[in-house]
Amino acid sequence: MGWSPGAARGGAEANQWLVRLAGGLVPADVRAWAGADEGTARALTSAAECHRAARTRLATARTAAEYAEVTRTAREGLEHLGRARAGLGRETATASPAAG
Repeated sequence: MGWSPGAARGGAEANQWLVRLAGGLVPADVRAWAGADEGTARALTSAAECHRAARTRLATARTAAEYAEVTRTAREGLEHLGRARAGLGRETATASPAAG
């Protein structure tokens, strides 16, 4: 299977979503995360698990479909992260990586 422009675009997009998720997992106030309730902690753990899975998949992805799966996993992680941030009373924006 060779290189294709669609796969290259998919890889760039997947990487953008993964970077966005990784940035969201770095708390501005570590004490806030440490004091999180159970539901918030569970959402944060799910976000971290999605990040790990997406990063692993990105390392081996070669097709547009594989990159789409990475993107889907990273976006799922952002949804979990949004719930965690909401549980802490923080903003929950999950705009497109290109919007930043």
